[in-house]
Amino acid sequence: MSIFHQFAILSSHKGYEGYEAALDGVKAINKDVDGLFLDALSASMMQTIKDKVRSLQARYARVIVFGAGASLSCGHIYSAWALPLYGGMVGAWGGQSLVLCDSIDRVSLRCLMEDGQYGVASTCYVFISRSGETLETIWQWRYVSTWLRSQGVLLSQHGMVVLGERDSALGAMALREGVDLVCFDERVSGRFSPLREVGVLIGLLAGVDMDAVCRAGQAHAQWAVWGEGQGVLRDHVLWHDAQRRQGRHISVCMGYGDRLYGLLRWYRQLWAESLGKAGQGLTPFEAMGPRDQHSQLQLWLEGEDDKTYTVIGQREQKEAAHALCALQQDCRLGTQDALLSRGRPVRVITYDTLGEDVLGALIVQCMVETYTLCRLWGINPFDQPAVADGKLRTTIRFNGRGITIEGL
Repeated sequence: MSIFHQFAILSSHKGYEGYEAALDGVKAINKDVDGLFLDALSASMMQTIKDKVRSLQARYARVIVFGAGASLSCGHIYSAWALPLYGGMVGAWGGQSLVLCDSIDRVSLRCLMEDGQYGVASTCYVFISRSGETLETIWQWRYVSTWLRSQGVLLSQHGMVVLGERDSALGAMALREGVDLVCFDERVSGRFSPLREVGVLIGLLAGVDMDAVCRAGQAHAQWAVWGEGQGVLRDHVLWHDAQRRQGRHISVCMGYGDRLYGLLRWYRQLWAESLGKAGQGLTPFEAMGPRDQHSQLQLWLEGEDDKTYTVIGQREQKEAAHALCALQQDCRLGTQDALLSRGRPVRVITYDTLGEDVLGALIVQCMVETYTLCRLWGINPFDQPAVADGKLRTTIRFNGRGITIEGL
C-alpha cells in the first residue's frame, strides 16, 4: 500500500499513440530492474558511519561539509528536511552547527573560515567526492588546508575525507597529510546515492533518523518496483511519456513546505543528468510554494503550454493545526485548480505528515521514475558523458594557468 495519502494524476494520459508499446516496455523494465541503487547499506557500513558521526559530534561544535554536485545534493535532502530555515545549508542540531559548502567563491570561503563564533579547535572539515578528482573539492581542500596552516593548525587534526575512489588525487592528499579517510562503494552513481554512504552521513549529522528513512525507501521500492504498486509506477512513467510526445519538455516539480527544498534541488540534478542525453530529456524546474506562485504562475497559466506539473505537499485538513498550515494547503489547492482550469497536466503527491517514512518513499519514487523513463527511452540512467567532458575542459584550462595555492 502506498505511504502517500494521495498519489494521483489529475489529467488524462492513457490511449495516446504509442501507449500500448510504451506500456509493454515499462512492464518489461519492471521485470529487469538494475536495482543496485535501491540496495540497502550493509549493517556494518551503517554502523561505521554512525560511529564516525558520533565521534565528530563528541569532539566538535561545528562540522563543515565541502563538496560539489551530487556529493552534497544527496545529503542536502536531509539537511533541508531537518534544518529548513536556511535551506539546509546552515543549521544547528543537538548543540552542533552543520554547514554544507559547495562554493569556490573566495569571499564566501574566507567568511566561512573566519567566522568568529567558532574557533579552529571546535570545527571539523569534511570533504566528500565520489571520484576524488573533482577540481572544485580539491581546491576547497587546498584553501582550507592553507588557511589552517596560517593559524598554526594541521588539517590532519580536524579533517575527514569521504571518497568513492581511494586511488585518486584527493585520496592521495588525505593519505599524505594523515587525514582520516572513509571509502564507500562507488558503483552507484552519485545522484542515485541519497540512501547510500554520503547521504546517510550528512543525514545523521543533521539529526535525521536514517534507519527510518532507509527502511521506508526499501518498503516503497518493494511496493512500487516489485509489488502491487507496479501499476501506479507505470501510470506515472507513462504520464511523462505522454506529455513529452505532446511537446511538453519541461517538468515542474513544486513543493509546499520548506523541508522539501533539498529534495527538489536533488531531483533537478537527478532528472537533468540522467535523462538529458542524445538529444532527449525533460528539463527539470524545481519550485517552492507559495513563493513561486508569485514569480512563475503567470507564465505557467498563460505562457506556452510546454510544461508538466507535479505538486507535493500536506493533504488538505479541514481542521488544520494552525492557520499557517491551512493557508499553505489552500495555496497548493488554489494553484492546482488554476492549472487544471487552463488544461495544464497536473499530478499531485500528498501526505499526512512529512516524516522520515514519507521522505524515504519520495526519494525512491524519484529514482525509480527517472530510472524507468531512461530505460524506456533507451538512455543509460547512470552515466553523464557531457558532464565529464565539461570537467575535463575545465581542468585543462585551469591547469594551464600554473596557479599555486600561495596568496589564497
